[in-house]
Amino acid sequence: TALRRNVMQERARIKKVEDQLFGENALEDKDLIENYHYTKTDASGKPIRESANGLKFISIPDLNFDNAKDKLFDKGRVRTFGKAQLAGTIQIPAAAR
Repeated sequence: TALRRNVMQERARIKKVEDQLFGENALEDKDLIENYHYTKTDASGKPIRESANGLKFISIPDLNFDNAKDKLFDKGRVRTFGKAQLAGTIQIPAAAR
């Protein structure tokens, strides 16, 4: 369905941002884009990567969770799932069905 395709596309984008922020070849702080790779800085001005808007669902914000124990995120980072597992994990809000 279109909704599932949209969720999978956003999840792929979020995973890409996660790799840019936390992966083996993570971007340097000077290369981060404010409001995408970070929205907050610490007292010394260093970007707080976990605050990234790029780690959030944009077109379906109801899929964003504040709780680190949810099924898609762990400590602000996307957990890795296979397609079948991800499809079975996502809870589509009733309003979006």
